[in-house]
Amino acid sequence: MNIIIIFAYLINFALLLLNYIHMFQLNYYKTDMHLHWCKTNLQKITLRLILAIAPLLALTGNLALQILSIFLLICSIAVLIPKSSKIPLKITGRVLRIVGVEIILSILALAIKTSETQFIIRLAILCGIAPLLCLVANFLLTPIEWFGRKRYIDGAKKILAEQSNLTVIGITGSYGKTSMKNFLGELLSEKYNVLVTPKNYNTQLGIARTIREYLKPTHDIFICEMGAMWEGEITECCDIAQPSIGIITAIGPQHLQTFGNVETIIRTKFELADAIEKVDGQLFLNYDNKYIAKHNCRVKHQSYGLKKDFDFYSDELKSNQDGQSFVFHYGKKTIEAQTKLLGEHNIENLTGAIAVAKSLGISDKDIRFAIRRIRSVPHRLELTTKGNLSIIDDSYNSNPVSSKLAVDTLAKFEGINIVVTPGLIELGAEEEKYNQELGVHIAKKKCDYVYLVGSSTQTDALEAGLISENYPDNKIQHVASPQEAVAFATKKYPSEKVTILLLNDLPDNY
Repeated sequence: MNIIIIFAYLINFALLLLNYIHMFQLNYYKTDMHLHWCKTNLQKITLRLILAIAPLLALTGNLALQILSIFLLICSIAVLIPKSSKIPLKITGRVLRIVGVEIILSILALAIKTSETQFIIRLAILCGIAPLLCLVANFLLTPIEWFGRKRYIDGAKKILAEQSNLTVIGITGSYGKTSMKNFLGELLSEKYNVLVTPKNYNTQLGIARTIREYLKPTHDIFICEMGAMWEGEITECCDIAQPSIGIITAIGPQHLQTFGNVETIIRTKFELADAIEKVDGQLFLNYDNKYIAKHNCRVKHQSYGLKKDFDFYSDELKSNQDGQSFVFHYGKKTIEAQTKLLGEHNIENLTGAIAVAKSLGISDKDIRFAIRRIRSVPHRLELTTKGNLSIIDDSYNSNPVSSKLAVDTLAKFEGINIVVTPGLIELGAEEEKYNQELGVHIAKKKCDYVYLVGSSTQTDALEAGLISENYPDNKIQHVASPQEAVAFATKKYPSEKVTILLLNDLPDNY
């Protein structure tokens, strides 16, 4: 019987290691974030701990307790068996190294000659401390990771230095940077051979990887998206990419869990301006954003947005469910353009992209043609329509500003409008406040129904915001998943025109 229990324990332990390394990866391999996750998910971790310790009842020798112990271990294994993930575990070199060290530490703990009883106790202890094993392994690997990272980044810098005629454009912001990257890439491709950082390669290692794997001597322009969750990270990105043109798309309260406050976010984003100043380059700033407009930027720059007193601006916006038209102004000249993109903020981004494109010699004709061709970035106000049902997919981790803009876009659609959301995350101590404000905004825009995904502090705050504006209780529904909300709405309104906004989607560590 002990052999069966040992075997079940080993499977349980292996699955725990797999689960916790996945969470550690989603927490960016950061000790403080992983410990915060452990604290937030203490109930789940405690349950797993109980399931790990309870089978020690088998050591009493009582057959009934031994059977119960095996049953508990089977339950634990069933809970831990990997299911479909929104962001699956990526089997990277770092993951393999951490798991390798975890296995070595576990073997050392179990290898000491001992009785079966003591062996089972040690297995139970290992299962109990599994959430922290990845932290210990990561700490032991720190020198190796630092050296490997430095070597990898230095290699990218060397490759970049060999291309003296390459123009590098750095893009950062709390939001809008991915859209700006893609829009600008489309516009500049009319004349140049352009490389754009793919997917979400917006960290130091992502930029280095792009350079090492994708950059060719034939490229004229490298558009580099730069993301950050901690102060100093944009400086590190610039140290690798060496941009001569910079764009700051927008600043707002995002990732407050790591930044702490908006002032730190502003300093971090303007690290790009400091890098541009060192090479006497060009800086483009979105002055529609209050944080950018109010910031005392010492660096020579040009402004863009939707107001006439900016260096580059767009006006005469007209929108419908098929897209928007607008007029772009530069100097005394204009460009009349049409796009399939939704949302006023996308016109802001297009205005900035056109401003940079004009500075690099793209003709008005090519700009008009490219703008017609541009499509939504996946999961960012991406519209799909099937019969009477339209879905606006804005599920990529929303922030307080862009989430309200998405609701504004939904409000322009005819028929029944439904918001589906689990709320906003990574906002630290301000999380409840911003979720409540989002609920108020949804109510004021008179959206017909709100489907709250899951049950959490985020959805509680959202619901409080809705109710504070006298939003009807019977129009607030709780669902387990966005898919359930879409299925429910489709069934309820089979012949009516319905538009559903999928607002934010929580990663697996929430």
